[in-house]
Amino acid sequence: MDVDLIGYLLGSLDAHEMRVIEERLAQDSELRRELAELEQKLDQVLPEPRAAEFPPAGLLNSTLDFIDQHESEIANIEPAGQPVVSPSMTPEIRPSATPGWRWLDVGMLALATAGVLAILLPSLLQWRSMARRVACQDQLRQLGVAIFQYASADTRGEVPAVSSSGPEAFAGVYAVRLAGAGVLDSNLQRWCPSLDVNVESVNTPFTLVNRVPTLDQLRGASADELKRYHRRVGGHYAYNLGVMQNEERLTPRLEGRSSFAVLADHPDVSSYAAPHDGSGINVLFEDGHVGFIASEALDVVPDNPLQNHLGHVEAGVHLDDAALGASWRAPFRSAQQR
Repeated sequence: MDVDLIGYLLGSLDAHEMRVIEERLAQDSELRRELAELEQKLDQVLPEPRAAEFPPAGLLNSTLDFIDQHESEIANIEPAGQPVVSPSMTPEIRPSATPGWRWLDVGMLALATAGVLAILLPSLLQWRSMARRVACQDQLRQLGVAIFQYASADTRGEVPAVSSSGPEAFAGVYAVRLAGAGVLDSNLQRWCPSLDVNVESVNTPFTLVNRVPTLDQLRGASADELKRYHRRVGGHYAYNLGVMQNEERLTPRLEGRSSFAVLADHPDVSSYAAPHDGSGINVLFEDGHVGFIASEALDVVPDNPLQNHLGHVEAGVHLDDAALGASWRAPFRSAQQR
């Protein structure tokens, strides 16, 4: 079952995640059926609460204001529920007033609610962060499947090529080549659920940000259009920039290596917020497995996937040196991209 659908129904997703689900629902009739079934199940286990069981909205704030204004009078109020002795009869405990919400009840309820939230909120936030990390890993695998399909159909078994110069000299050209080969099932595969889709402006329509150009459109784009393509086409991921051999840059072949990175979340805070609250990145390796590398471990792993062995965000310095770059990254810092 798609856990994002539950968040969609409960309204707990952010604006980008709601748009992503709506895009998927518009394209997938099976997902719409699943949503309808899930909504029925939630109606059964989460019935609407009766309004009479809860104090009215804003009661707490108004009560606290009242307490501040009448503090001296409240201090002299006899505690509720004390026995009342009648002088004309045997002492007895009189029934209390008609039950209802008293300021003390509301105060206790507020304190209890605050206590519960203080205990549960960190766990809930951690669970949501973990759920988004897992969803991003799944998205990464789906994009990886497209790359492996592309390489399987290639006569040399190579991943999509990043050109050394010109309009195709950027990491995000992977998406253009995958879409052209018909193996990119959905444009949504390029966006990590942990990050915001809007890469240029909050006013940029999602459909425009999500569009993948053809190679002809890329080659015929103006300088400004090309810059926008470079920045957004690869989505939220970082792609392998190639490797060097005998002073020649080559496109990597898939050899099933367990330590050679092909794809990853990219934490380039200059253009996006760091994924997973800055805790680390998901990495897809050549053998198909996805691993999570904590931020503090990136500089101590044998092959940092975000830079080559010289410490640069450029093509690997030898055949086993994997270096990944965000969508706009060229294979070399000096590469001409138009």
